[in-house]
Amino acid sequence: MSELETSCSKDELSQIKNAMEKTITYDEECPPMTAEQLNKAIRMDSVVIKLLPEDMK
Repeated sequence: MSELETSCSKDELSQIKNAMEKTITYDEECPPMTAEQLNKAIRMDSVVIKLLPEDMK
């Protein structure tokens, strides 16, 4: 069983599977990315949030 399957509810898994079956529709506001754009894209595996001590009250 994958990490995704163990960390998602049955409803969430169902929604993910349904989304994976749909085709992507591009238009003038959202054209497909070029190979160059895809190569420049950065995949973020994590996000760091910095808080000031006074914000932690």
